[in-house]
Amino acid sequence: MNPKTRLLWMESIVGLMGFALMAALFVLTVILSSSDLFHRPQGMHAVFDDVMGLRVGDNVTSRGMTIGKIKDISFAADGVHVSADLDQAVDFREDYNIVVEPSSLLGGRNLAVDAGRSEKRLPEGTQLRGHAPQDMIVSATEAIAELRAALNGGIIDDIKASLANIRKITEDLQEGKGTIGMLLKDEEASGNLRETFAKLSGIGEKIASGEGTLGRLIYEEDVYADVRAIAANLKGVSESVARGEGTIGKLLSPDETVYNDLAEAIKSFRTVGEGLARGDGALGKILTDDALYNDLRAILAQGSATLDDLRETSPITTFSSVLFGVW
Repeated sequence: MNPKTRLLWMESIVGLMGFALMAALFVLTVILSSSDLFHRPQGMHAVFDDVMGLRVGDNVTSRGMTIGKIKDISFAADGVHVSADLDQAVDFREDYNIVVEPSSLLGGRNLAVDAGRSEKRLPEGTQLRGHAPQDMIVSATEAIAELRAALNGGIIDDIKASLANIRKITEDLQEGKGTIGMLLKDEEASGNLRETFAKLSGIGEKIASGEGTLGRLIYEEDVYADVRAIAANLKGVSESVARGEGTIGKLLSPDETVYNDLAEAIKSFRTVGEGLARGDGALGKILTDDALYNDLRAILAQGSATLDDLRETSPITTFSSVLFGVW
């Protein structure tokens, strides 16, 4: 083979291998980037006040599914303009929501798109507005600041006071102060407490074995039957009273005859009492007229003096009768 021909042949082989390598790299690039050369993506443009580190090439997601990528980010007077290419068409509604969200705890951002569920579609040409996420670092800083303010506002003092009180109570218990402290330190009090618990345990055992009134009430059918009979009688009495039977029943019944009679009697007693207080009648005059009261006292005094005179003259009269009775 001619050397020139051989050299040309070798150069052709190298060229073909280089072209094949470039084609393979192109195919791999298309596959890895998930790009479709024959698909025209839908454009989306939104304005944000803050994109929180969103970058070109970050994913655009909707309901947890990747539907596109960020194409361009630019700064303007009215905010940060973000353009994205969407692989699937999104029909935005009036309650749509576009927000930048973290892609992981280690960093990175995604653009989350929620088309909305309202029945009203977004008019054509409407400028989409996005929202920045809540920064976790800022939230943590604010939470720490609020906690610190709360602690400085008196919580630490309250905790210190509570711990001091607990310490004082513990010291009092160790010194035997108070009822619980005495129970812990005083052997006699502890013995009395144990004795009390022992007696209570004995009482419980007796009740469990059916001894005593309470035990018989719980376990003996006859006593239980008697209690039921008493309860039935009380129920019958209450029902009789409710029906208006008997004196108490009549007083409590809807029939107001007995009640009216009792009210009239009480009214009459009240009238008599008022008459006596005014001095009406003989008894009222005796109770209220001072002159009549003084005359009555004088009469009683004279009667008392007459009786005394009769007692004093009675022996002389008796002696005269005996002496002159012989003659």
